[in-house]
Amino acid sequence: MIISGRSILPRPSLLVTPGSPPDEIPDPFASGDVRSATCHKTDEDDSATYTAASPASPAPVRLDGEPPPGVPRTPVITGPRRGSWTGAGLKFDTPERTEVEEHGLDSHPDVPVLGRGAFGTVVLGRRRERPVAVKVVRGRPPSAGDLLARRLRHPHLVAVYGVYGVNAAFSTVEMEYCGGASLQALLDAADGPLPAADVARFVTQLVSALAYCHGEGVIHLDLKPANVIVTRAGDLKLGDFGSARSVDDPEARGSGARGTVPYMAPELFRGECATCRADVYALGVCTWQLLSGRRPFASLQPETVIYIVVALRRRPEPQLAAAAGRWQCVVQRCWAQEARSRPNAEQLERWLLALDGDGVWIRDPF
Repeated sequence: MIISGRSILPRPSLLVTPGSPPDEIPDPFASGDVRSATCHKTDEDDSATYTAASPASPAPVRLDGEPPPGVPRTPVITGPRRGSWTGAGLKFDTPERTEVEEHGLDSHPDVPVLGRGAFGTVVLGRRRERPVAVKVVRGRPPSAGDLLARRLRHPHLVAVYGVYGVNAAFSTVEMEYCGGASLQALLDAADGPLPAADVARFVTQLVSALAYCHGEGVIHLDLKPANVIVTRAGDLKLGDFGSARSVDDPEARGSGARGTVPYMAPELFRGECATCRADVYALGVCTWQLLSGRRPFASLQPETVIYIVVALRRRPEPQLAAAAGRWQCVVQRCWAQEARSRPNAEQLERWLLALDGDGVWIRDPF
C-alpha cells in the first residue's frame, strides 16, 4: 500500500527552509540519468560503518496499485501545498502506520529495503514515478547535517531532496537513488589496491565534492569509502551528511564533532574546533586505502587508534609501495598532524591537475 505525502505519519512538519510547492520543484530525474545512492548505518555506535546496497530489481514489491490480499488499505495522506514543500507526492510502500509505530520497518520483510542500521532504515520510494531513497529514522529528529545537505547540489554528492520531521517518533530524509555499490564494497571485492587510473579519477571527484562543500560552508566530518557510492557509470557520489556541520556551528567543537575513528583528524580527539581540514585528513586516509587496498587500523580498538594517532602521531601501516611515488607525498600532506599543515581542497584540486588520464603524475604537483 502507498503512504503518500508525508512519510509514514500524518501532518509532519517540514524542517527545511521554505521552498517551492511540489509542482514547481525541478524534476531531479529530468535528464533520465537516475544514478545516485544512499548510505546507511550498520554498526551500533557513533563510529558506525556506512554501506550501501541496492535491490536486484528496482521494484521488488509493488509500489502502487492495490495492496496485497489480506492487507488493509492505508489512506493516502495529503497535505498543504501553499508556502512550502511538504513532501506531497512522495510515496513508499509500508504496512499499516500503527504497525510501523510499534515494530518499525525492519520487522516487515516485504518492504523494499535498501539498508538497515542503528539509526534508521532506508527504503525504496518514488516521486513522480521516479525512484528515490527514503531514510526513515526512529526516535530522533532529522540531523543538522541532513538539513544542511538539502541545499547542496554537485555532480559528486548524493542529493537530499527533502527532510521531514514527523514527530518525536519518526523523521524521514528523501534522497537521490541509483543502483550501485559503496566504494568500500568495491575495495572489498578488489581485495587489493585499485588501478592507478581509478585512484586518480576517484580522488579527483572526491576533492571536487569537498571543495564545493567547503565553499558552501559545510564540513562533512564522516568521509570514508563506505559513505561514497560508485554509480553504474563509474563515478563517485559522497553521501550521508548525518554528521556534517556548518563551519560556524558551535557543535563543531569537541563532542559535537562525530565521525568514524580511523578517519578522524587528531584535533577532533583533542576537543578542538572542527575545520574543513578535518575532511582533508579523512581524504588522506581514504586515498591511502585506495592505494593500499587495506582498511586503516583494521585490527585495533577505537581507543587504541586514538592513542596511536594523537599521542604517537602515527598513521596506518604498512607504508605505501614505492610505486605510489608522489601519491605518498599527497597522502602525507593530507594527514599531517596539525590542521594548518594540511592543504585545503582547492590546493588539492590544483595538485591533481598534474595527473594524466591514466593516473600517472606527469609533473611534480608541489
